[in-house]
Amino acid sequence: MNSLVSVIVPVYNKEDVLSRCLNSIKNQSYTYFEVLLVNDGSKDKSLPILKQYENNDDRFHVVDKVNGGASSARNVGLDYARGEYICFVDPDDYIESNYIERLYNALQQADMAVCGYNRIYGDRNVTLEKQKDYKVSKELFLKKILLSENPGSGYCWNKIFKKTLVNDIRFDESIHYGEDAAFLYEIIKNNVLNSIYVCNEGLYNYVLNDNGLSRTLDENKLSGECKIAYKYLEYTRRNYPNDFAFAVKRYLDPFSLLIIYCDYLNVYKKELIEAKNLVSHLKKIEGVSKIKLFLIGFKIKYARFSRFIFRKKYGLR
Repeated sequence: MNSLVSVIVPVYNKEDVLSRCLNSIKNQSYTYFEVLLVNDGSKDKSLPILKQYENNDDRFHVVDKVNGGASSARNVGLDYARGEYICFVDPDDYIESNYIERLYNALQQADMAVCGYNRIYGDRNVTLEKQKDYKVSKELFLKKILLSENPGSGYCWNKIFKKTLVNDIRFDESIHYGEDAAFLYEIIKNNVLNSIYVCNEGLYNYVLNDNGLSRTLDENKLSGECKIAYKYLEYTRRNYPNDFAFAVKRYLDPFSLLIIYCDYLNVYKKELIEAKNLVSHLKKIEGVSKIKLFLIGFKIKYARFSRFIFRKKYGLR
């Protein structure tokens, strides 16, 4: 007998793309699912569109709430979810017709299932993570996320979880960038999780648009990046010491520049102190370039003079 799958869709001002997303869910080959449409205080016509789907299909359920951000909306969806399995779809995106069926079948062999995805920007379509199906331990998968070996490892939207994995784990509503990775980090550390099945197909369509690609910097983004980078580096140092030097190369450059900007804005003092402490710790680690660390320390100390480096590197306004 099939089990109920809860699909959570957080929505904020997506009237132009919403129907594409919801139709792709409605037309799934696996039909035993519920869709939790969490309207996060939309100011456009998103809510009437959601209501229309709810009225026409009893699998769709609208939850209307005041605006609190994507993490808040996803958490509300988790609170309402009745299914044995959980997945997330962002309203900009859409899924292939066999997305749920393929991942549901994979879950009969593991506790979490992951698929490849297609990165779509205009007429360009690039399939990522297309490879042979394989089953992997949670330790190896977490390592892949920590070291960014797979481009889609750290997202929550190309995965289906057993609800028992989630329990009381929720998205951190204090950050608005990198919240997927923080959520997954907690899920994968869960003792209930033993293995992950990775499907080779690009079943999720991740749509990039001008709004999604905005290079405008905000403080929430900085806070999220700092928290995730610090957490990942510390976890790698404790659990994968042989890979620590590689992780430093992966995170240290963007991390140090975030420190600079946080210092310049005089915000997130706790994260800044933790970041500086981490840099101090890195100085004691063999294999980490002392010259590079000296330059980072110099940039932190003289943040005002290095602001233009940050902006130039990331093309920020």
